[in-house]
Amino acid sequence: MPLQIKSQINTSNGLILLILLAVSLRLPTLGSVLSGDEATTFLMHSGSSWESLFLSYMGPNQHSLFSALSNWMIKIFGSSEIAFRLPAMMAGSLAVPLTVLIGKRLTGSTAVGWIAGTLMVFSASSIIWSQVGRGYTLTICLSLAVIFCAFKLEDDWSRWSWRCGLVVSGLAMVLTLPSNVYFLLGCAIAFLVRFNMTFKIKASYFKDKARSLVPWAILFLLVLIYFLLNFADLQRGVKIFRDYARLLEGLRSLAVTPDRIVEIFVHLISPWGIWAYLLFFIGWGSLKGARPLQLFFILVVPIGFAFSAGLLGPPRAYVYWLPLVLILMANGILVLSRVLSDQSKWLHMKKLSVALVAVGILWPSVTNLMDYYPSRTGKAYASIKEAKQMSEYITRETTPNQMVVFPFHDRVLRFFVEKQISERMSQIFVEESLDGLIFIGHKDIPPKNIPLVGLVKSSSLSDDSFVLVQEVGDLRVYELDVHAVPLFATGSAADVQLRFDLEKHSSFKVRTMPSPWTGDRQMVVIQKKDEADFLFKSHQSKLVTNVGKAGYLLSVFGRKFDQRSIAGILRGGEGGGGMVFLNYMSGISREEGRLNWFPVHPFYSYHPVPDNLEPFWRIEFSIMPLNKGKQEIREAFSLKDRVSYFDGFHSYLLYPRPSVQ
Repeated sequence: MPLQIKSQINTSNGLILLILLAVSLRLPTLGSVLSGDEATTFLMHSGSSWESLFLSYMGPNQHSLFSALSNWMIKIFGSSEIAFRLPAMMAGSLAVPLTVLIGKRLTGSTAVGWIAGTLMVFSASSIIWSQVGRGYTLTICLSLAVIFCAFKLEDDWSRWSWRCGLVVSGLAMVLTLPSNVYFLLGCAIAFLVRFNMTFKIKASYFKDKARSLVPWAILFLLVLIYFLLNFADLQRGVKIFRDYARLLEGLRSLAVTPDRIVEIFVHLISPWGIWAYLLFFIGWGSLKGARPLQLFFILVVPIGFAFSAGLLGPPRAYVYWLPLVLILMANGILVLSRVLSDQSKWLHMKKLSVALVAVGILWPSVTNLMDYYPSRTGKAYASIKEAKQMSEYITRETTPNQMVVFPFHDRVLRFFVEKQISERMSQIFVEESLDGLIFIGHKDIPPKNIPLVGLVKSSSLSDDSFVLVQEVGDLRVYELDVHAVPLFATGSAADVQLRFDLEKHSSFKVRTMPSPWTGDRQMVVIQKKDEADFLFKSHQSKLVTNVGKAGYLLSVFGRKFDQRSIAGILRGGEGGGGMVFLNYMSGISREEGRLNWFPVHPFYSYHPVPDNLEPFWRIEFSIMPLNKGKQEIREAFSLKDRVSYFDGFHSYLLYPRPSVQ
């Protein structure tokens, strides 16, 4: 067998072995429940059309190419956590052989390529993002593809296959994450600078230079078209990210600072620690020719654009640098081991160097994985299978007028049940008929805390009011053990005006308008004559006595989406139980001739509904415990807006069912 063929076979076998090792480290816990940002990606983009993914941009959580590929995997293999994450896992594994090839080409050393590929196999950042359903490993893989095609074009600018590969992989990077354009700009500058440094002036110089510019020009033209098509959405996305960083990550500023740059490079070098950058700089300094300057532009240009924009993204946004960091680290390892071998007269120094490198790579990785894998399990969220089963249970086992309450933060459960529950909320609201309340959530969440949203950690509902009805995997179904009785008259505008004597108040201007939910009902519109907040109480009231098990008051009304004014119930007596909103932000509808349900982003506080989608309406269900003993209850409007809209305001007394002896 010729030596060259044997070498190619050995290389292929080695690459296959590395890929299998990479896959084996990325498969454990790949089927764990979705949580965090990947659950948001699943909620907002699973099942989305290619048109909506690529011709609109909802915000920083949208990794369009990943979602398109993930949706394709789900169609092929069925809906599961593994299918959803499969593009990320495959991209993370394919990045390993590409790192080997790029490392060899960049440094001219086969050994560097293999060491860099091994580092990529065990890289904590690569493993983490290979198991998260987002586009970060696609970014890693595509950044390697861009560099690989650019290297091939250095050899032969006439090959259209490499030109097309550069354009396609570069555009795919931007479709994965728009901020990846900074990396592409750095690559373009780096490779064009190297072209000027390495090509000698000759008759065909300008022709060759023009040909070298063509694929980059086509790439950035396509990127520009994409940005122009989504310009307003991208601007909104930048604002959303600024608000997200301020509200959820506590960052007062997104400007470039030394501390934030260090965070980026610490993330890239995990799990080995910041000391590994000693090897990085040794590897960078030992490169020959124009390569050090080329890498300088690739690393510095994205930071330069971030500095000029005053917007430095989170460390994960710069994951495209990971392969280059590992390659230079690998080069540093090789250079240092050679220096030690050359300086030492001990015959076994080379073997010792190899052993030390192996231990230095493997030990931090093994200890990191021992903590990492367990951290991905035991989370109090629904699996995709359980959420689908719960949706079927609701359809099969509950009545249309039973209010089903679910946790807003469980985004997978939201994906499968929210629409049908929101439609049921509308039916209960319009028909003013309530058969009872069902609470669904993970077994580790107390049923009284299922409705909670945001920073509130405990509700005023009583644990004794809930009865376990059904178990669906790790999900539980509870019934609120009460009877529902209407408190006052209906929610029609005429009845509401009668209960509040609205026409007798000179400080208000009251009118009615057709209800957006039903054409045969009017809603009340209250306009204040000044800006002061006002608590407007109904002149009708009832006396209620609460003894024994807890009783509750439930109020229902419709209002404008962004309206601050609300309706509710006031109760006398002693007690401190506050109001708890049920299915908060789920009963949202958009008016388009008729009302259509609209899913609100999980981070609604900084992720507002686009202005071009107005007007929106919402239904509010709220519950509060009765105080002990005798108390007077009455309805009230808390008027905070100059103009307030109230539709179908009605309320229920929820009294406990008698115990069965």
